[in-house]
Formats: sequence, C-alpha cells, structure tokens
Amino acid sequence: MRRLGHVLAFGVLTTTASSAAAQGRSPSWESSAPRSTDAVAPSPSKPPSPEEPRPLLPLLLRVPRSADTLRVDSTFGFGELGDKPVRSSLLLLSGSHRITESFALNARWGVHDYVEMGGAERAATTNPTVGGLLAWRLGRFFRVATAASVALPIGSGSGSSASTTLRNANRSAGFARSAYDGALFAVNDLGVPVGADLAFAYRRFSAQAEVNVIPSVRVQGARTSPDPSRLNSTSGLLLGYAFLPELELATELRYQRFLSTPVAVEKDPTQRDSLTVAAGLRTQLVTGSTRIRPGLSYSRGIAGAIAANHYQMVGFDIPVAF
Repeated sequence: MRRLGHVLAFGVLTTTASSAAAQGRSPSWESSAPRSTDAVAPSPSKPPSPEEPRPLLPLLLRVPRSADTLRVDSTFGFGELGDKPVRSSLLLLSGSHRITESFALNARWGVHDYVEMGGAERAATTNPTVGGLLAWRLGRFFRVATAASVALPIGSGSGSSASTTLRNANRSAGFARSAYDGALFAVNDLGVPVGADLAFAYRRFSAQAEVNVIPSVRVQGARTSPDPSRLNSTSGLLLGYAFLPELELATELRYQRFLSTPVAVEKDPTQRDSLTVAAGLRTQLVTGSTRIRPGLSYSRGIAGAIAANHYQMVGFDIPVAF
C-alpha cells in the first residue's frame, strides 16, 4: 500500500511538471504573501495596479478558485473501533480542469489501508466523485465559490456481502478524514454533496468559511446499510497567515453533523456529530511555470464520534498548479 502511494504520487508530480513546462502557462493560484522583489518591474509609463490578495490554500477545505490542478493527499489516522486500536492510511488523488475563468470540473478517487493492531488488515478503494465548481471575486478582498458533485457507489464493500472488517475500514477511513469526506466512504449510497465557500484575504492574513449539505440515497446493500436515505452536513472555518512566500501557517475547525437520524445515531447518539481541529504548515516550490505547494498537518477529534474513538491524524498533501 505504501509503495503504491509513493509510485502514484511521483507519477502525478512528474507528469504535471513536464506538462506545465511544455505549455509555459502560469500557475492558476498563488500565495497570498507578497511576491518576491526579484520580479520584473512594471513599465514606468504605466503605474502598477494594487496586487490582488490571494487566500491561503486550505488544509482540507475546498480551494475557492477555478484552476488547473492536481493534488495528492496522504492521511494517516490512529484511533479505536470497538475498544480495539486501529490505523488507517489513505491516498487520495484529485484534479480540476478550468473551463472558464470562473468554472472548473473536478474529480477525486482514492485507496486506503486498514489495520487492526494484532489482527485483520484490509485494503480498499473509495467511491469516485465528479463535479464542478463556480468561483468568482467579490470586491478586492473576498472570493465566493459554490460546488456540487456526485459520489458513485462503487467503492470497496458495496453490496450486502461486505465483511465486518471492510465496513470498519470504511468507517475508520472516514474518521481519518475528519468525517468530512463521508460520500467517499458511503459505498452503498449515491451521494450528492453541495456546498459554498466565502474566503477573505488581506495582506498576509486569510480566513475562509465553508458549508456543505450531503443528501444520499441507498442504491444497494440493504442488509449492511439500513437507511434508505440520509442527510449529512459538514462545515469548516480556516484562519491562516503567510509569514513568507515560502511559509504559511493555517488552522482549521471542521464540524460534521447528520441532519437526519440514521439507525446508527438512534442506537448511539454520540454518532450524531464530530468536531475536529487541525493545524498545519505549507511551503511552495516553483519549477518553471509549475507551482508545487506541499503541506503538513496534524488533526484530532475534540468532540463527538471522532473524539470518542480517540482519533488523531497526520496529513501530507501536495497540490500542483500549472
């Protein structure tokens, strides 16, 4: 599993850098920190226009910008299920293609590995998701984005014959992602996440708020997924500061809550919601016209189901703009 992740990540980055260098395009998003003074000075005959503030790249929230990007997310989660220590390792690949200055198509898919300490181990795939994002500026300091996608129920464990280990693998992987990407792991449901973001950037400071509603309908696996439909929600808040063009610090507060009452919540009300806090650093590497923005973060549950299961998570993401 680890070898697969390294190979996929290396391939994505190599292909992206080669494509960008060949096409000579500028990156679709940049740091909010001031640009280097080594840049070519504007023509004296034309006064420079004020630089557009740019929000920091989030750790897990949506990027509120139409862009040509590829991204590799690696997440390692450690916690307990049924009083048994477990761990999950995830590798998510996502990409977006800018159709217009305001609209982009996107897709995501991933693999994950689940281990019960001293017990079972299982590898699995997530549901793939496809969708679109519409983003625009609101004045000089704000950006607004709306997004919608569809999660196709073909991940590992779909149907009524999935083993308990595989069902636990999907549950643990969802916790490792702060219960924020539930549609990826609800392998018996057709999910339609819809959401919006408002981002603010002023000089080196950034803030972003996000809200998502995720209705889903069961299309298979009635024996293992007793709910004909569910209504889930997620929301997040980001605060960040760019100390340098090559160094950003961000914190995120992530909240997940079921708006309907699934059978699992009827049996155990602590499964209703989860609150997670995260902090991370991000840097940037520039190769020709390719901008690579690796980030490292730590997260943990502070309330709800994730905290009750003592989950802690380490994430490493590599977004690439070309």
